[in-house]
Amino acid sequence: LIHGGNPDEAIEHLELALDVGARVYGPDNPTLGSIRSNLASALNRNGDHERAMEIYADVLRAWETARGKDDPSIGLAHNNLGSTANKLGDFDRAQKHYEQAIEIWGTQLGPEHPRMATGLSGLALVLDAKGDCQGALPHVRRAQAIMAPLDPNPRSVKTYHALARTQMCLGDLDAATAAADKALTQGSAVFGSDNPSLVRLLLQSATLKLKTGNVEAARTLASRAVELAQSKDDAALAALALAQAFADGDPKRAGDLARAAKQQLPAASRFDKTRAKLDAFLETLAS
Repeated sequence: LIHGGNPDEAIEHLELALDVGARVYGPDNPTLGSIRSNLASALNRNGDHERAMEIYADVLRAWETARGKDDPSIGLAHNNLGSTANKLGDFDRAQKHYEQAIEIWGTQLGPEHPRMATGLSGLALVLDAKGDCQGALPHVRRAQAIMAPLDPNPRSVKTYHALARTQMCLGDLDAATAAADKALTQGSAVFGSDNPSLVRLLLQSATLKLKTGNVEAARTLASRAVELAQSKDDAALAALALAQAFADGDPKRAGDLARAAKQQLPAASRFDKTRAKLDAFLETLAS
């Protein structure tokens, strides 16, 4: 349900499972950590990153108490916290958690373990967001080398997505486009061509097609993202990408798309970042 585009239903089932588990095992039992982690994942998918962060922090505390601070599951908890902090724009905190995940996994599982690629790709995305493109590149290259023998799989999809972001950050649009296309191709093979998990990959490819002047391809990719988007945030971002692709050729349509997307966003503060992007686009369009 989480990855199939039904986060609301997943949240409902997981909250019920957590309630039952807490009554059976006690609310602080570490065996509930997996349910809590899945709930946080569903909340992230639904755009509620603040609540997801709180739950992942609870999981980390429970697992550290039960398993010690060096267990590989503690690396997973740090990785989840890093990913969520990145979504919240708290890049320093995200970097700290990713580095802790990488340290634990490297020590306990070995430097070539596939989980290392997950942490390295996440760290590269954070460094890109902080503007340290050169610092991100060796991490994502190392992740790519780890995952190459295992392509395609979910971790390799994330690695190519991160590589595209890093190359775009470095200004190499051709290399970024090739990596984004690879991420989308592998994502379609791994998740299925109709899976909502492809939305962010489609948007990345659409952005790069637009930057390199391939407007028709950008419109096609953004339109597909609009079709697949399930969460409110993804739907608004997909509509924004489509609006950007029509900005030069059909500014009226572009404005209509962006305004409609803004109107459909809930008032909750967790959508403020996306709302700001829509506002900025509309202001640019009007100028």
